[in-house]
Amino acid sequence: MEYYMYHGKYLELHKYLLKVKEDSVVLSYEEMEIILGFKLPNSASKYVEWWDNNTHNHTQARAWRTAGWYTGNIKLGESVKFYK
Repeated sequence: MEYYMYHGKYLELHKYLLKVKEDSVVLSYEEMEIILGFKLPNSASKYVEWWDNNTHNHTQARAWRTAGWYTGNIKLGESVKFYK
């Protein structure tokens, strides 16, 4: 059994980002939904704050932050850039 720093709803995104070798990657909403296996909530398309890197208030942020990534260049409803 593999151990991950994050265990939660967004585990598949966490696992995906751990495998990325580049220093940044842009993922479309569609790509993230394929990775996750479910649709992102409507708030992810409406509020840039949903993509905030604050792990105290956002369980989804824990998925990318514990994998060593930050979010930026957010295009609501389209894509998000993840960078190390």
